[in-house]
Amino acid sequence: MTLPHLILILAICLAWGFNFVVAKFGVVEVSPMMLTGSRFALLSLALIPFLKIVPGQTPTQIAERAMTAGRLGGYDVVILDTAGRLHVDEA
Repeated sequence: MTLPHLILILAICLAWGFNFVVAKFGVVEVSPMMLTGSRFALLSLALIPFLKIVPGQTPTQIAERAMTAGRLGGYDVVILDTAGRLHVDEA
């Protein structure tokens, strides 16, 4: 393992550990659901630069692309969030 890999592993471990410290103090100030929701929103904002956008894709095509990427990546689970939609129009 190279030095950059070891530094990355250390950074991930430190971030993971700091996460528990923040959570412990956070639930004192706000409800656990509010804390979890705000952490999820901040993480989503941080991941936006990594989102590959394909112009003109329908929600169904995006879901199919996610399923294909999951299969090719060898993942057992792919989580698709419909953002509250109860159906998808096939227009």
